[in-house]
Amino acid sequence: MTESYSYDAGDKLLSVTGGADPRTFAYDAAGRTTGIVRSSGTTAFSYDYESRVTSIMKPGMVTNSFTYNGLDTRVGMVDSSGSKSFKRNGVYVTDPVLSDGTASFTPSGEVRGGVKTTYGSALKNSDIQTNSVQSVVASKVYDAFGNQLSSTGSWAGQFQYAGKFGYQQDPDSGLKLLGHRYYDSSTGRFLTRDPIKDGRNWYSYCENRSVGHFDDEGLRPAVLYKLVSNATDEIMKWGKTIDEKKRYTLKWLEEKGVRLEVISKYDTEQECLLDERDLESTMPGPWNNTDWAKKAKEKGFKATNAIGIGSAANHAKEHREDIRKHQPDLENIKNTPFLVSEVVSVFEGLGNWINDLGADVVGHRMQAHDEMLSVE
Repeated sequence: MTESYSYDAGDKLLSVTGGADPRTFAYDAAGRTTGIVRSSGTTAFSYDYESRVTSIMKPGMVTNSFTYNGLDTRVGMVDSSGSKSFKRNGVYVTDPVLSDGTASFTPSGEVRGGVKTTYGSALKNSDIQTNSVQSVVASKVYDAFGNQLSSTGSWAGQFQYAGKFGYQQDPDSGLKLLGHRYYDSSTGRFLTRDPIKDGRNWYSYCENRSVGHFDDEGLRPAVLYKLVSNATDEIMKWGKTIDEKKRYTLKWLEEKGVRLEVISKYDTEQECLLDERDLESTMPGPWNNTDWAKKAKEKGFKATNAIGIGSAANHAKEHREDIRKHQPDLENIKNTPFLVSEVVSVFEGLGNWINDLGADVVGHRMQAHDEMLSVE
C-alpha cells in the first residue's frame, strides 16, 4: 500500500493519504503541531512559551498533562494511570531517569520492582527484557524510525524504541519524548521545529538517517562547522551537524560555491550549541538566520576568518568538562550536614574555584573573538 505525503513551503507536513491511517495536520504560527485529524477524531496539543508540550488531548483518552524544570527536563506527568513524578540522576534532559513514581530504574537498564533488565540493539531495531533469572519475558522489533513491527510478552516501563539512549514512549499517545521535543514515529518527524534551527528541515529526525544514528536530546548535532566561500574565503555560516560528511551533498556545495570546514567536535550537543550560539551572536554569517544571529546582524556584526577558534573552543570544552567532573562533589556537599561556619567556608572556596573556571571559559571565548576581529 502506497502512502502520499504533502507539505507546505515551510516543510510542515499537511496530510498523509492513501494508507491505512490517513490524517491531516494543523499548526500554529510558531510551526508547532496543534492537531492531528483522523476519522476517529482529533488529537490536540498545547504548548508553553518554550514550545514544550503541556497537554495532549486524544479521543477516548484521559487528557495527558506535563510539567518541566527550567532546563526543559520533564519532571511530572498525568496520564490514564495517574500522576507521575520523574526523578533523574541530574537535571538535564539526557540524565538517566531513576524513578517515575511507579517503578525505579538503574542506568544499566534494570526496572526495579520485580526486576526486569532491558537490552537494546545498537541499531535500535529490537529490544528484549529479561527477568531476575535472565529468562526473556518480552521482546519488541521496530522499523528504522521506531514503529513497532512485532512484540512478545508484557513490556514494563516507558523505555522501548531506543530506550537505551533515553527515549521515553508515553503509554497513552504512543509518542516518544526525545529530550527537548516529542517525536512521532509514524511520520518520522518531530511535532515542533528544531529550536536550534540546524539543517535544511527542522522537523526531520536524525536528518532522515535514522539507521545508526540517534537523537537523545531532540537536537543531537555535535559537530561545530563553518561554510566558507571558495571564491572569497568569507565565512557564510556557522552550524552543527551529526555527521559533517553527510551534512550537505557535494553537488549542493559545488552549486553554492562553498566548502565545509570542521571547527570542533563535541561529546554533548549542549556544549556544541553553546559555542555555536556564541559565534552567531557575535559574528553571524550571511546564511545564519536564528533570532540571535539576526539581532547581531542588525548591530552590524559579521563573520570574520578566525585563527585559533578551534583551540579556543577546545580550551572552553576542557573547563566545562572539569566543572562537570566535580558536580558529584557539589552534590555530596549539598547533602552533607555541616556547621554554618563550615558551609560558608566551603561554598566560598567552591564559588571562587567555579568563578575562576568560568572566567577562563569566557576568556577563551574573548580570545577567539579578538583573533577573529583581527584577521579580516
